[in-house]
Amino acid sequence: MRTTRARDHVILLTLFAATRALLAVVGVRFYDQDVPRMMHFADVDLLADDLVQTLWLMDGQPPGFNLLLGLALKCGDAAGAALQSVFLVTGWALAAGVLQLLLSRGARSATAIAAALLFSIQPAAVLYENYVFYTYPVAALLVWLVVAFGAAWQRRSVRAWLGFWLLFAALCWLRNLFQLWTGLALLAAIACSRTHRRAALVGAIAPLLLVASVHAKNLALYGSPGTSCWLGVSLTSLTTYRLSDDERAARVLDGRSSTVVLAPRFADIPSMRLALQDDAPPPEPHPLRARERKLGGDVNYHHAVYSAAARHMAREAAAILLDHPDRYLLGVVDAYLCFCSPASTWRPLRPVRSSIAPAADAIESVTHLEVHGQRPGLAALVLPAIFVLGVVRALRIVRRRAGPLDAPGALAAGIVCYVTLASVLLEAGENMRMRFCVDALLWIEVVALALVRPAPRRA
Repeated sequence: MRTTRARDHVILLTLFAATRALLAVVGVRFYDQDVPRMMHFADVDLLADDLVQTLWLMDGQPPGFNLLLGLALKCGDAAGAALQSVFLVTGWALAAGVLQLLLSRGARSATAIAAALLFSIQPAAVLYENYVFYTYPVAALLVWLVVAFGAAWQRRSVRAWLGFWLLFAALCWLRNLFQLWTGLALLAAIACSRTHRRAALVGAIAPLLLVASVHAKNLALYGSPGTSCWLGVSLTSLTTYRLSDDERAARVLDGRSSTVVLAPRFADIPSMRLALQDDAPPPEPHPLRARERKLGGDVNYHHAVYSAAARHMAREAAAILLDHPDRYLLGVVDAYLCFCSPASTWRPLRPVRSSIAPAADAIESVTHLEVHGQRPGLAALVLPAIFVLGVVRALRIVRRRAGPLDAPGALAAGIVCYVTLASVLLEAGENMRMRFCVDALLWIEVVALALVRPAPRRA
């Protein structure tokens, strides 16, 4: 296995800095103007002046990214520069992670540096690096999670496993999607060989207590252990709102659904209160839960009424899924095609995309094709191959015939598989944004299979 040399990182950092300077010259600018508007974020005054209480009461999102925003906002006029610095460092860390994994797969230094740099300058990476949202940090954390797992698998020390679990906890604090993975990760640790099991479990104690703290807080405050009550809102895009208005009204009339299904899923608070009828919660005092609109006029989806409506939506979506599995499956097909569409076409990225639109359009016209109203690309072909490769690696581990790269390779494939399935089975509409989180892992696999000689397996 080839190890990373300091010189490789210095070369990559130099080239990365040069490309960012060039991008600034051609007009790419960091865009943070949506921070006050995005439904995922609390109002900026609450994050700046009442951060701890705001995070404590939040049940629509895990606390990680709002914590980052709150700390940045406490910098006052320098908040934008602070966030830009964080995202620039994240971009370099993502490229460095790609470099690290390719070198560990046996790639030559020049090949690994070129591949890492090429990934960092492709349109989607440039856009997400310059837009304030959690997608880019999650992508970097996933790459380094695989790096940390490879190190822990080789060293078998509590310190190495602690590093892995800390990255896992950071993922859970940033993105509720990975909360569902906690149990699977623990089972995998327990299933480790004796040489790994004790170190893996001891290293997991503190980080997983950090993850569990969010579940416990929401269970105590709202009677539900989930870190995001919006899961049901996502599922309605594949179920409830694939029915016509008349079909939803008929379900209400015959008692199969509540009046919540008649309201748009992103309705304003008065409309949601009306839809909930007697199930509307009483007023709450804190502005996070009481303001019907944010300071800029957008709907406050952290309101207590919307949280209650979101939980109703989850129950209604599950019932409609059972009654109309055909609609759901058609929605999953659309979601998969959307998942494989250009990550740079996520609508909120448009203000940043305008600066590189000609280059992005030219690249995507070659790599993506029009199918059923979507534009799936090479990912649609690569993903099934990654799934098969992951199964093969997992079988090698079970049969005790794994090489040194099979364990981290199986984890990488498992992450890709999990994100793909969780995305397409739970939501339709913004799936391309979710795929970018695993684009680096897909890129590493493609480059490794194309250019790197496979490492020998153990006998």
